[in-house]
Amino acid sequence: MPRARRGCGIQWKPDANTTLSLRVYNLFDTVYATSGTTTQWLLGMPRTVMLSLNERF
Repeated sequence: MPRARRGCGIQWKPDANTTLSLRVYNLFDTVYATSGTTTQWLLGMPRTVMLSLNERF
């Protein structure tokens, strides 16, 4: 049975046109396979942190 990969994120809107987001994927840095065969496996994304700033104008 596959384990759950936990993630989290926060978002802040300092004004109506600006959004700042911080997201963490695979919070506990779990090693997991996304697909594969008997001899080859494709591993999933490691712990990743993303910071983004969106500005509307």
